[in-house]
Amino acid sequence: MLRLTNYLLKACLLLTILTTAFSSVQARPSLTVIPVMTDSIPKPLPGKPFKDVLPPPPPLHNHPIEKGFIGSIREKMPLFPGCDNGLVYPKDKECADSLLLEFIYGNLRYPYLAWRDSVEGMAVISFYIEKDGAVTEAKIVRDPGADTGAEALRIINLMVEQNLRWTPGEQMDKPVRVRFNMPVKFKLTEKTVPFPPPPPPPSHSNADEPFKIVEQMPRFPGCEHLTAEEKRKECSDGKLLEYLHTNLKLTPLQVQSCVTGTAVIQFVVEADGSVTYAKIVRDVGAGYGLAALKAVESMNENEIRWIPGRQRGRAVRVEYNVPMRFYLE
Repeated sequence: MLRLTNYLLKACLLLTILTTAFSSVQARPSLTVIPVMTDSIPKPLPGKPFKDVLPPPPPLHNHPIEKGFIGSIREKMPLFPGCDNGLVYPKDKECADSLLLEFIYGNLRYPYLAWRDSVEGMAVISFYIEKDGAVTEAKIVRDPGADTGAEALRIINLMVEQNLRWTPGEQMDKPVRVRFNMPVKFKLTEKTVPFPPPPPPPSHSNADEPFKIVEQMPRFPGCEHLTAEEKRKECSDGKLLEYLHTNLKLTPLQVQSCVTGTAVIQFVVEADGSVTYAKIVRDVGAGYGLAALKAVESMNENEIRWIPGRQRGRAVRVEYNVPMRFYLE
C-alpha cells in the first residue's frame, strides 16, 4: 500500500512539471525567420583580410571646400614672401618660416612696461591671408599683458604698412582665404633692451628743443629696402661710417702725429633730415676733432638727407652723437 502511494505522488509531480513547461512555451512570442541569400554577403579571398573585399566608398562630390569654405587647414598653407622659388612645397615652406621668424623678431621691441615688471610669455595674433596674399583682420587672441600683445599686433600690422604679400594658401589647386595664428614669444635676457617709453609732451618753453630719445631714432639713408628694423639699423650704421671714412680729410702731419683716441661729434637731425648745429663734444687733439666735424658738416653740402626720427607718428628734431675712433695700423 505504501509503495503504491509513492508511485502516485511521483506521477502527480511529473504531470505538474510538464504542465508548467508547456505553459511557458505557449507564452513566448512567435518568431519569423527570413531566409537570406548567402551569395549577397562578401566572402574573404584566400590570403586577403575581409576588409579588402568590401566595396570602395562613393566618390566625393560638391565638397564644401570647393565652395570657398573659410578655415584654418589647407593642402598648402600660406607662405611668407621671399621664398617663391618654384621648389617643392616643403622646401619653400621651410624657407618662408625662417624669413617670417626673422621678420617678427627682427622688428620686435620689448615693451618698457614688460621689461620693468619682468613680464614674459607668448602673445598670439590671429589674422587672415586673403586670396591675393594680403594680411587682414589682425587681432590679439592671447595677451601676456604689459603691452606685449599690442607689440605683437604692431609687428603683424607692419606687414600691411610695408605692403608685404604672402603666397596664398591653396585647396584643390585654388587660392583660398586662410586664417593664420602667429605666436610671438617674449623672453627677457641679459641683453634685452627695453623700448623707451614716450617722453612727456614738451612744455612751451622748450618746444623747439630737440629730443634725445624718440620712438624711432634717425637713420643714415640707403637701407630703406630692408624690412627688419634691426637689419636697417645695422645697415644704416655701416653706411654712416663708410661715408665719414670717405669724407674724413687728414693732413700728412696729422697722420704722422700718432695720436689715438675717440672724437665725438654732436649734431641735430632736423625733421626734414638735414644736419644742423654740429659741434665737437670730445676731441683727441692734433686737429682730429675738427676734421671729424668737417666730415659731418659735408653731409649738407652733398645733399645727404637722413631718415628723420619720429615720435608719436610725426617727424621731430633729434640730437645725435657720432663717435669717431682714431687708431694706428
